[in-house]
Amino acid sequence: MDNDMKRSVSAGDTWIRGAFMLLFVVVYSVVEAVLLVIAFVQWLFLLFSGEPSERLLDFSDDLTVFMYQIWQYLTMNSEQRPWPFSPWPYVDEREAVPEPAVETEASGAATPHSEEATGQFGAEPIDDDGGPDDTGPDRV
Repeated sequence: MDNDMKRSVSAGDTWIRGAFMLLFVVVYSVVEAVLLVIAFVQWLFLLFSGEPSERLLDFSDDLTVFMYQIWQYLTMNSEQRPWPFSPWPYVDEREAVPEPAVETEASGAATPHSEEATGQFGAEPIDDDGGPDDTGPDRV
């Protein structure tokens, strides 16, 4: 064994990180099970009330960010240990999530895809009065 490897194997920090990694693997498994239960409960809310629970939406959003932080730590992409060693990952509702760009047929340029621009489920473009947009290049 060369000197670098001896130092790495005998370094206390490496073993401590390994212990935390094992801990977070267990925590991840528990959080994954909790999210599966939340998904089922959300489906029940949808089934009986017609809409998901806002509180569970917020909590599950935070949990998915927490899971992401765990993976960042486990894969060595971050040195920051997830909660409870750092603040709980609250998702800021004021942050705008960018919408995916969709390439238009006429111009070939990427434009934001939104329900307002394309109608419900992307079926047909709509204009300001809520009706179909009949000014496009494929309309006669």
